[in-house]
Amino acid sequence: MFDTPITCAVIGRTRHKMMQAEIAEAAKQGAKLIELRMDFLARSPDYKRLLDKRPCPMIATFRRQADGGRWTGTEEQRLMLIRQAVVAGFDYIDLESDIIEKIPRFGNVKRIVSYHNIQETPEKLELIYQQMCQEDADIVKISVTAQHPADNLRVLALLKNAPKPTVAVCMGDLGTCSRLLSLKLGAPFTYGAFNRERQIAPGILAFKELQTTYNVERINAQTRVIGVVGDPIGHSLSPLIHNAALQHLGINALYLPFRVPRGELGPFLKALQEFPVDGYSVTIPHKEAAAKLALLREGSVTAMGAANTLLATSAGFCAANTDAQAAFDSLRAHLPMGPDGFRVALDSRRVMILGAGGVARAVAYALRQENVAFVITNRTEDRGQALADEMGCLFVEWSARHNVECDTVINCTSVGMHPNVDESPLHHSFLNPELMVFDTIYTPETTLLIREARERGCHVLTGVDMFVRQAALQFELFTGRDAPLDVMTARLRKALSPLTAGSAASEPIMEDTAEIPSPVPPAIIEEASPVTRSRLLFLIGYRGAGKTTVAQLLAGKLGWNWVDADALLEERAGRSIREIFATDGEAAFRAMESTLLDELSGLEDYVIATGGGAVMSEENRARLTKGLVVWLKAPADLLWQRMQADPTTSEQRPDLAQGGLTEVEELLAARAPTYEACQHFTADAEPMPEEVADAILAWFRQG
Repeated sequence: MFDTPITCAVIGRTRHKMMQAEIAEAAKQGAKLIELRMDFLARSPDYKRLLDKRPCPMIATFRRQADGGRWTGTEEQRLMLIRQAVVAGFDYIDLESDIIEKIPRFGNVKRIVSYHNIQETPEKLELIYQQMCQEDADIVKISVTAQHPADNLRVLALLKNAPKPTVAVCMGDLGTCSRLLSLKLGAPFTYGAFNRERQIAPGILAFKELQTTYNVERINAQTRVIGVVGDPIGHSLSPLIHNAALQHLGINALYLPFRVPRGELGPFLKALQEFPVDGYSVTIPHKEAAAKLALLREGSVTAMGAANTLLATSAGFCAANTDAQAAFDSLRAHLPMGPDGFRVALDSRRVMILGAGGVARAVAYALRQENVAFVITNRTEDRGQALADEMGCLFVEWSARHNVECDTVINCTSVGMHPNVDESPLHHSFLNPELMVFDTIYTPETTLLIREARERGCHVLTGVDMFVRQAALQFELFTGRDAPLDVMTARLRKALSPLTAGSAASEPIMEDTAEIPSPVPPAIIEEASPVTRSRLLFLIGYRGAGKTTVAQLLAGKLGWNWVDADALLEERAGRSIREIFATDGEAAFRAMESTLLDELSGLEDYVIATGGGAVMSEENRARLTKGLVVWLKAPADLLWQRMQADPTTSEQRPDLAQGGLTEVEELLAARAPTYEACQHFTADAEPMPEEVADAILAWFRQG
């Protein structure tokens, strides 16, 4: 049917226009099969319109509510529309097993005979499948709801020696793994929601995620399986970084999330042995259980009573714990530099550990192994005292933590973790330039503690480094290969970026693939009005003023991130602004621009280079009030010269100056009053960008 497994992009929209837009976008993103969920449409489907310029084979589906769909009409109306879809020329039609006899074959339209159960995995599943295979079907589809992890195995067993091409999956978060494991067993494709906001089906993965994170087209019978077990598991970032590393090194393996409820790890591991899975990362709430279930244990597991890694061996599972080693490696690699130009010795530090949970235990174990002096403080005194007694160190009451004399603080609590990002475990007055602050939280990477520590000159280390290192050590155990730390770190930081973590783009909503540019390593300004110090800077001005270059330089000097709003919009849309103007019109572009600016205005520690015309919208001007606004001001003749020298002007950006310098002068004159009204500072953009950035920085630091 297909040379390799593929992802079927499922599109469900209420409006034909949006469905058409997502069909086109899905094709650009590499879709080779598209399912149109007709039950989502608010009015009768216009098949001619939807099939016009079809980019790939398409499936028509009218899903009943009893089967998890949105169809609200009568069954007679539904059957009539299905027959019309067959005649209209769809490549595939989805027919529930109980109506197949009512819809005769017509032409070359292939039939997907489906069975859905949104309540359970039925006892008679095997009989149901056997009967479906006897029907006049080109593809058989089984989609049932997993109530237990073992339900996945019953569903996947249907694929072994399947008499007809079969797609068999479990719905719900317990069944997410089946959507990928089925491909290893011969399923021709899996379904992926093109728009994750549409709630297509419980547990369905996003089309883009299947294409990029899991790269489904490379999956075959020889693909090794690794995974992470936990509950909950949907938030886990481990599949992102492990699969990125596997793909980078060309290893034929797949890293999957397995949701396993508390108390069910033992039965789960036993059941999956027949598949098999070569190894697991272990997270909450199974670390202690994993240590007990393993037949073989590394020394760190015995000492800490917890394992974050299980390796399948011929003798049974071997338990390991990479958390402590990762904590030690992370600290050692990022200690402050001493007067001699070398990093200070770890055993010379006086450390205060905040917290007494699993992470604190791993950090304390690592420090004890290296003979480092440390104290423990915790909000729950009994738990903190117990860990301190176990580690042979002093316990300090939480209320007395600010009285501790130390030169290194390691936060192992959840204080400051998403969504409580406005909290910090330490008062900012405790922070000073002689202090190293290590926050093991990585969601977000820049916690309030890290932000305040940077502002007060502390040497800081975020939780991203430790998280990646523990994963890298697991990767080496799973594969026997050195982990590509840089690849894993870059993928994690991209996922954690405020611009790539669940952003809401304008309609049609597309998966975000744009990455924030990294900060660069390390003009006279007219003051308009006094302003409160902000953590967000917007650069405005006409094209050619140098906003992108200055944003990059300024962010590097501030230690912030930066983004070019126009470039980010282009990357998300998959088209240049010139192409958007040509095909959709300026109004459509401005709507996309407004949606993006609404998102950007909620960031902190960012310098944003805006589009030249962004300030002309009243809504956008309101959004800019969430930060400080700097107008990069330059004369029209200089702007025109820079525009002519910039290839993006002619290749990517709309031609708003067909009349040459005269038109630039006219447009600048029209926009200048608005630039003036928005700005908090006006920066002379004629000097070199470095000078402009320095001038803005000087003003900003004056308060």
